[in-house]
Amino acid sequence: MSPRSIPKPSYTAGNEPAAMVPPAPSKSQRNREWERAQRSGDLVQVSYRRIPKELRNKVTQIAVRLIVPTDEVARALLEYAVEAYEDGHLRLDAKPAVGRNTLFTEK
Repeated sequence: MSPRSIPKPSYTAGNEPAAMVPPAPSKSQRNREWERAQRSGDLVQVSYRRIPKELRNKVTQIAVRLIVPTDEVARALLEYAVEAYEDGHLRLDAKPAVGRNTLFTEK
């Protein structure tokens, strides 16, 4: 069986495959004023890891019950906890763990 010769397609302007046509340059710039305003104030966006789903769901349930944003409930709880810690009403005991200290032991 002899190999068959497959002709190479020839492309001219207007009939190129879409993968070969570069995208048109964007004519508009994204307005970044909102992002700048969010970073310039005293409030910052934070994210905490290793929060159990059950705890996150309880915070969300409180927010739903009060009809307020979840981040406001989380902030209120954090402010309350920090004040309680500073007043000596909340005690936190760090325990040694591999490479760091922790307040929680793995179950």
